[in-house]
Amino acid sequence: MKAKKLISLFLCTVMVLASCVFTYAAEPVGSLNITKTVTYINHYPIPSYEFNGNMYICVDFLNCYGFEFIQNDYEKSKCIVRSSSNSIMPIPAYISTDSQVDTEFEKLYTCETKVYLGDHAKPVDCYKDTDGYLYIKANELGYFGKADYVADVDALKIWISDGLDMRETMVPLRPNPFPISYHKGMTNGDLMNCNATVNNKNVSLAIGIYDNDGNYIITNGYAEITILNSDGKSICSVNKYFSENDFSVTPYAYFYTACHLSVLLNTNRSQVTPTSDGKGLLKAKIHVDGLLYSYEQYIEGLPTIQ
Repeated sequence: MKAKKLISLFLCTVMVLASCVFTYAAEPVGSLNITKTVTYINHYPIPSYEFNGNMYICVDFLNCYGFEFIQNDYEKSKCIVRSSSNSIMPIPAYISTDSQVDTEFEKLYTCETKVYLGDHAKPVDCYKDTDGYLYIKANELGYFGKADYVADVDALKIWISDGLDMRETMVPLRPNPFPISYHKGMTNGDLMNCNATVNNKNVSLAIGIYDNDGNYIITNGYAEITILNSDGKSICSVNKYFSENDFSVTPYAYFYTACHLSVLLNTNRSQVTPTSDGKGLLKAKIHVDGLLYSYEQYIEGLPTIQ
């Protein structure tokens, strides 16, 4: 359980818990279970778990796979739509060991939030876990393309061919846990994963880089970080440089090897202009070994105008 809590600190998106009020006295409807089946979006893996014979994925992961959310707190609804970005920054997924299969990952509960896909008028089945994160059936994403189960490789493959990044072959997976290995320098074809978190002191952008064989990469580079407020105006623009010495290995964290770039908040040296609602859009252009990667993420918890 400690490992799960540490993992949650580094999830690819800012988790929106306000949309789903959790009652600890509620009885679970079942549980997400670990399985050998792997779910892919355009051959990029996404963590998934079995419930009632279906594979379920965390809704909040989807903004790493070319999606964004339209949230209506008044109606307690969340609509999943394709974003303007066609980039995929996959969340690391692993092959389950025999001893892990059929073991419980998280309990599931009924959820008051209605989740929609695109302009579909009917909500899809949705559940929440103990921490309030939302889960839907992975094959519901077939709404944006198609979803097929491929028995030969025990994989649920989701295909979205509207310009979203697509690999010719599946990203190779490795067992978890596994010995951490890494090398220096990034080359074209290696994968980058990012995640922004906000606390009362800073906005932290974690950058993890790994190759197609699952080896982690440490390297030098810099990130041009811009934060826009809800009106689209820039409230922060900074460059953050990093080197091989800034990467750290955390065995049980979401990123096994990552560097963390911080933008200061709530100090006399604050680098972010206060907002009216505490919300913003973080944009980063990350320059690494002659390559350029772009990343965007909506964030909350920014300083507000007093």
